[in-house]
Amino acid sequence: MRRYTLASLLVCIAGFAINTNLLRFFDGDELAYLFVWLLSIPLLTGFRVLSRAVAARTALWGVPAVIFGEGIEARRLVDRLLLCPWIGYRPSLIVLDAHQNGSHYRGIPVIYGLSPGVAFAARHHFSTALMSMPTADRVGLKAVLQVCAREFPAFILFGELLAFAATGTQVRDFEGIIGLYTTKKLLNRLNGIAKRLFDLLGVIIGGIAIMPFLLLIGLVIKLDSPGPVFYKHRRIAKGGKEFLALKFRSMVADADKQLSAFLEEPKHLNEWSNNHKIKNDPRITNFGRFLRRSSLDELPQLWNVLRGEMSLIGPRPIVKSEISKYGEAWEEVSRVLPGMSGLWQVSGRSDRGYGERVALDKYYIQNWSMWLDGFILAKSLWMVIAGKGVY
Repeated sequence: MRRYTLASLLVCIAGFAINTNLLRFFDGDELAYLFVWLLSIPLLTGFRVLSRAVAARTALWGVPAVIFGEGIEARRLVDRLLLCPWIGYRPSLIVLDAHQNGSHYRGIPVIYGLSPGVAFAARHHFSTALMSMPTADRVGLKAVLQVCAREFPAFILFGELLAFAATGTQVRDFEGIIGLYTTKKLLNRLNGIAKRLFDLLGVIIGGIAIMPFLLLIGLVIKLDSPGPVFYKHRRIAKGGKEFLALKFRSMVADADKQLSAFLEEPKHLNEWSNNHKIKNDPRITNFGRFLRRSSLDELPQLWNVLRGEMSLIGPRPIVKSEISKYGEAWEEVSRVLPGMSGLWQVSGRSDRGYGERVALDKYYIQNWSMWLDGFILAKSLWMVIAGKGVY
């Protein structure tokens, strides 16, 4: 999004300069260039996303890759690449370090042992290796690294030791010593100020624009079921403080009392323990299902953003009982404002496990930028339409 926006801006500036001084095709109508630039941003970005999505459905898309690694980690990497084919790497062979049951995994052939795996890859002319890096066996790690560097023109490392590395990470050469430079951008004070100004501008402009729509939703809620229009729920804010998150009511008035009885069934208790969500929740009203599916129930949180308790984009606001699920990551996540939307919300939401939710929150804090916030806002609009992963 950043590259396309800046590139199209430079093209429009160059076109304006050439036309003004030489061609004069649009003499007296310079605003045409502004219109072209604003229109090019969604068109270029949307066409790129659409092209990759269509191409990813064909066998022509993606680089055939050999997956090296430990059993669980290698399979996890394969699952992610198959789930997200637009990344551009197509797992075609799995080489595991120790023998396990099965000669195939999800239709992909599996070879056990480094030497036979490399020999097979050489015979079939694989050029790319993806290695799920072992964390304990340093001798085994060194051996696999040496083989990959020697036999494959390109290879990529994955693993727990590189879990902190993301798009904001840079490789730096300290006179022959290679280091990875990374920073948690959202913890920077100046970035926090810029993000707050972005929030206030978005709330003021957006809140005024949708005020009639909010009033209409409130009226329908009152007509649909007895009870208040809004629902307040205690959530954890920045610094571990509690605040009352505001939502449009999507459940029956005594939903909290009904929850205790509902969780007496083991299947519902397990589902609640995993995501603090329950599919086909009978407490949800008829109009409430629409509000949840579209995420419109969270629009009143614009008030929490205005009060400085939340941000437009950020980690998902949680309840006190969820803090333990974050483990050591909570100290980092609790240093920023929770968001109305975020990476978790636009990446499958309730279809993803809690561990991935925590990882996405950490990723966002490390790689924050105004461009990333803009991308998440744009994708949030699509998620509202699609309603995927919401219940």
